[in-house]
Amino acid sequence: MFSNISQLCQEYGAVKDIADNTFVPSNVPDVCSPIHLNLVARHGTRSPTKKRMREVDKLATHLELLLRDAKEQNLSLKKVPAWLWGWQSPWKGKVTGGELTNVGEVEL
Repeated sequence: MFSNISQLCQEYGAVKDIADNTFVPSNVPDVCSPIHLNLVARHGTRSPTKKRMREVDKLATHLELLLRDAKEQNLSLKKVPAWLWGWQSPWKGKVTGGELTNVGEVEL
């Protein structure tokens, strides 16, 4: 769909800096007053940032330790969901973060 998806992962010029003198104010008569303002923003779904990915990895490690400790101490594990055993972050091993996902491409 997009030839270079990395172009979509950058800030847009309008939010970076308007000092390039491309902004031209409207000539609104003094008798008029704004009653409604619309903001049109484009943003597609993105993967978590590197920081969030590390936090989720730490969570997975912590859960693994808790479950192992509970098992070693013969605590009741009846209420522990089966999917929690061996759960890992879906972003485990990723080194970049914040990029546009496939769903995000469609959203744009």
